[in-house]
Amino acid sequence: MASSTEHETDIGNLHAYINLIGAFVSQSLSRVVTESIAFGVYTALFAFTMAVTIRSRSPLRSRKATLLAVLFTMYALAVVHLGLSLSQLFEDDKRSTVMRELALTCAANSDGAMGTERCAAVPRGYDVAAGAQLTWVSSAPVTVNSILGDVVVLWRAWALWPRSRIVKIVSVLLIVSCTAMSTWNTVAKYTFRIYDSSPATLPSWFANLWATALIGSRAWQHRRHVLVHLHSSFRSSTERVLLLLVESGVLYCLFGALFTLPSIVNFLADFVPALRAFEATPFSRALYVIEAGPLIDILGMYPTAVILLMELSNHYAHRALSANDMPTLPLPCPAGPARTCAPPWAPVVEGTAPCDPAGENLHLRLSEAVSSSATFVEPAETAGELDAEKPRDLDTLPAVQ
Repeated sequence: MASSTEHETDIGNLHAYINLIGAFVSQSLSRVVTESIAFGVYTALFAFTMAVTIRSRSPLRSRKATLLAVLFTMYALAVVHLGLSLSQLFEDDKRSTVMRELALTCAANSDGAMGTERCAAVPRGYDVAAGAQLTWVSSAPVTVNSILGDVVVLWRAWALWPRSRIVKIVSVLLIVSCTAMSTWNTVAKYTFRIYDSSPATLPSWFANLWATALIGSRAWQHRRHVLVHLHSSFRSSTERVLLLLVESGVLYCLFGALFTLPSIVNFLADFVPALRAFEATPFSRALYVIEAGPLIDILGMYPTAVILLMELSNHYAHRALSANDMPTLPLPCPAGPARTCAPPWAPVVEGTAPCDPAGENLHLRLSEAVSSSATFVEPAETAGELDAEKPRDLDTLPAVQ
């Protein structure tokens, strides 16, 4: 039979462990609530982007299929992560209930009979291992989404600098470093070597900073080109899209800088011990809740928004390059039985242009010349019967140097 002092010690340890489990339940609940809100926003953005991408008239089917696959994969991983968060919440609540019942049983046995045996049977190691394994499983989708997001952002910046070898080399190195660091961090969590994932965010932060700088440089060059050659301060749709990419990239980099702060503080804490108190601050706990909850949705929203802006810009470019969207040109027809005419500025074209039988106007449209890049005026029988030009994707247009 165990002594009363030993029994009281076991009960005290059990109460401390119950309080720890209660804190886990509270954290899990906060994580699930914030993740659910972010997941709702991500779902709306994902649905709209998928609809725009599917309806896009891009002739590059492989490119569209790749974008759809990336979008679907990132969203599916967010769904899996939300399910794992709910599972962890239920598991923490279940463990908390079991531990509370065990505490009541131990407290009821004041003489120590059975109390010490049952209190000593607390599955501490099992609970910690199960929680760590679930944390590792839930961190795997975050790792994949982070890598896919960095690839999308760097690919968009790469497309704006197709002839720069330095851009290609640096972008590839950043993608490799992001993949290696994120994978190492996930494996390290499973083997209990580290619990802080902030060092793995450094390559991703540098990758987004690099991509934002590339897009910003291209936007500045485009603006300078318009001012020099067109002598106009009007902002084109291309410039507006580039500016939106730059602004969203700056905000995303500022957000990522918050998660690099813990790694910097931990490094400086070896020289300034007072900085170790940072882990107990509300700001540090809030970062943990965001990292364990809605971070995966935020990682998916930014590249999804980049793809949406890209598809919308292509959509408006298709409309601008389509002949159906250009108004026809009415010209007066001469009197006489032949009722044929041609504009004086058009090159010589075989055949005659029929006039509108319902009126006195000739309807003409612009099309690309077959033999050169010049344009000529081509007749059309009516204003509504025009053949659309084949749309061109923005990615096939030459980049502005």
